[in-house]
Amino acid sequence: MSEDPRCGWNSKFPHFRSSSPKFIRESLSAYVKDAGAKQIRAWDDSIPPLQNEVGEILDTDRSSPDYSTILEYSLPLESRRTDVIFLAKGSVVVLESRGPHRPTSIKPPPTSGISAVIIKNAPFDPSWPSVSP
Repeated sequence: MSEDPRCGWNSKFPHFRSSSPKFIRESLSAYVKDAGAKQIRAWDDSIPPLQNEVGEILDTDRSSPDYSTILEYSLPLESRRTDVIFLAKGSVVVLESRGPHRPTSIKPPPTSGISAVIIKNAPFDPSWPSVSP
């Protein structure tokens, strides 16, 4: 759960994978107070597949317990939020979901409804939310 005023959820990978999707959704709903039924349904549809992907990474990458998941991060100086940010090995992965999808790979096809921006060896930005274990 996030106590950071800039996002609805931030945690290390193990906590994200082990938390119930309902608990995560409730945290997001508390942050996005005007979330409608469509937004809540989108969270309900996307959280379990994200947890599955995080679980696969945890099963195969020994450093992944230190990786972070950030959901509904409010962009500084804007009124927009990103859906998902993963912080891992000096990289930042930003996912924006646009409609129903079933992610199957790290590079989804252009028609999947997911936009991904992967920034490798990203410098640390102190304005990013801090994540505690």
